Amino acid sequence: IGEQETGTSSRDIHVPNTLVATLTPGELGFAITVTNIGLDKIYEAFELLGCLSKDSIEELKELEKQTEISHVVGIPENINRVKNLLGKGEKVVLISDMYLPEAVIRSMLVAADTVFANLPIYVSADWNKTKYYGSLYDLVREREFFGEMEWTHIGDNSYSDEKQAQKKGIKAQLYLE
Repeated sequence: IGEQETGTSSRDIHVPNTLVATLTPGELGFAITVTNIGLDKIYEAFELLGCLSKDSIEELKELEKQTEISHVVGIPENINRVKNLLGKGEKVVLISDMYLPEAVIRSMLVAADTVFANLPIYVSADWNKTKYYGSLYDLVREREFFGEMEWTHIGDNSYSDEKQAQKKGIKAQLYLE
């Protein structure tokens, strides 16, 4: 982690391969540009900026995790879809571009239904790969599908879940609520 003076009245803070925070004078005070980042790096930025103490950061991270888990509302249609696919012997793998770690995502899903307890889950924050850039699809194909092209991906983001999956040769289905 390093700091660099830019010669102007702003200061750039660099966290290698994850976060760039630029502090500039003005109405908002600073802007954070994110490429791929997890919960720890988000709060690390607050610490770097001097906004929060280490103790406060740990308390807030735990509160955020518990709040996410306790406020999960399952979507019966999607839960039933997973159960039906598993009942037919289909392989189901969950993929998410999310800042929370896999363990928290799994706890959230299991809070909605135990069907998610043992399914493989790939979360961008844990792998430093994303659906947005397509690299998380490559990882899942390599680890779960052994290069097979027969794969359907269902998601709600027209770019990450549909266009990027299609670029990777994956049949994509956009989920509309």
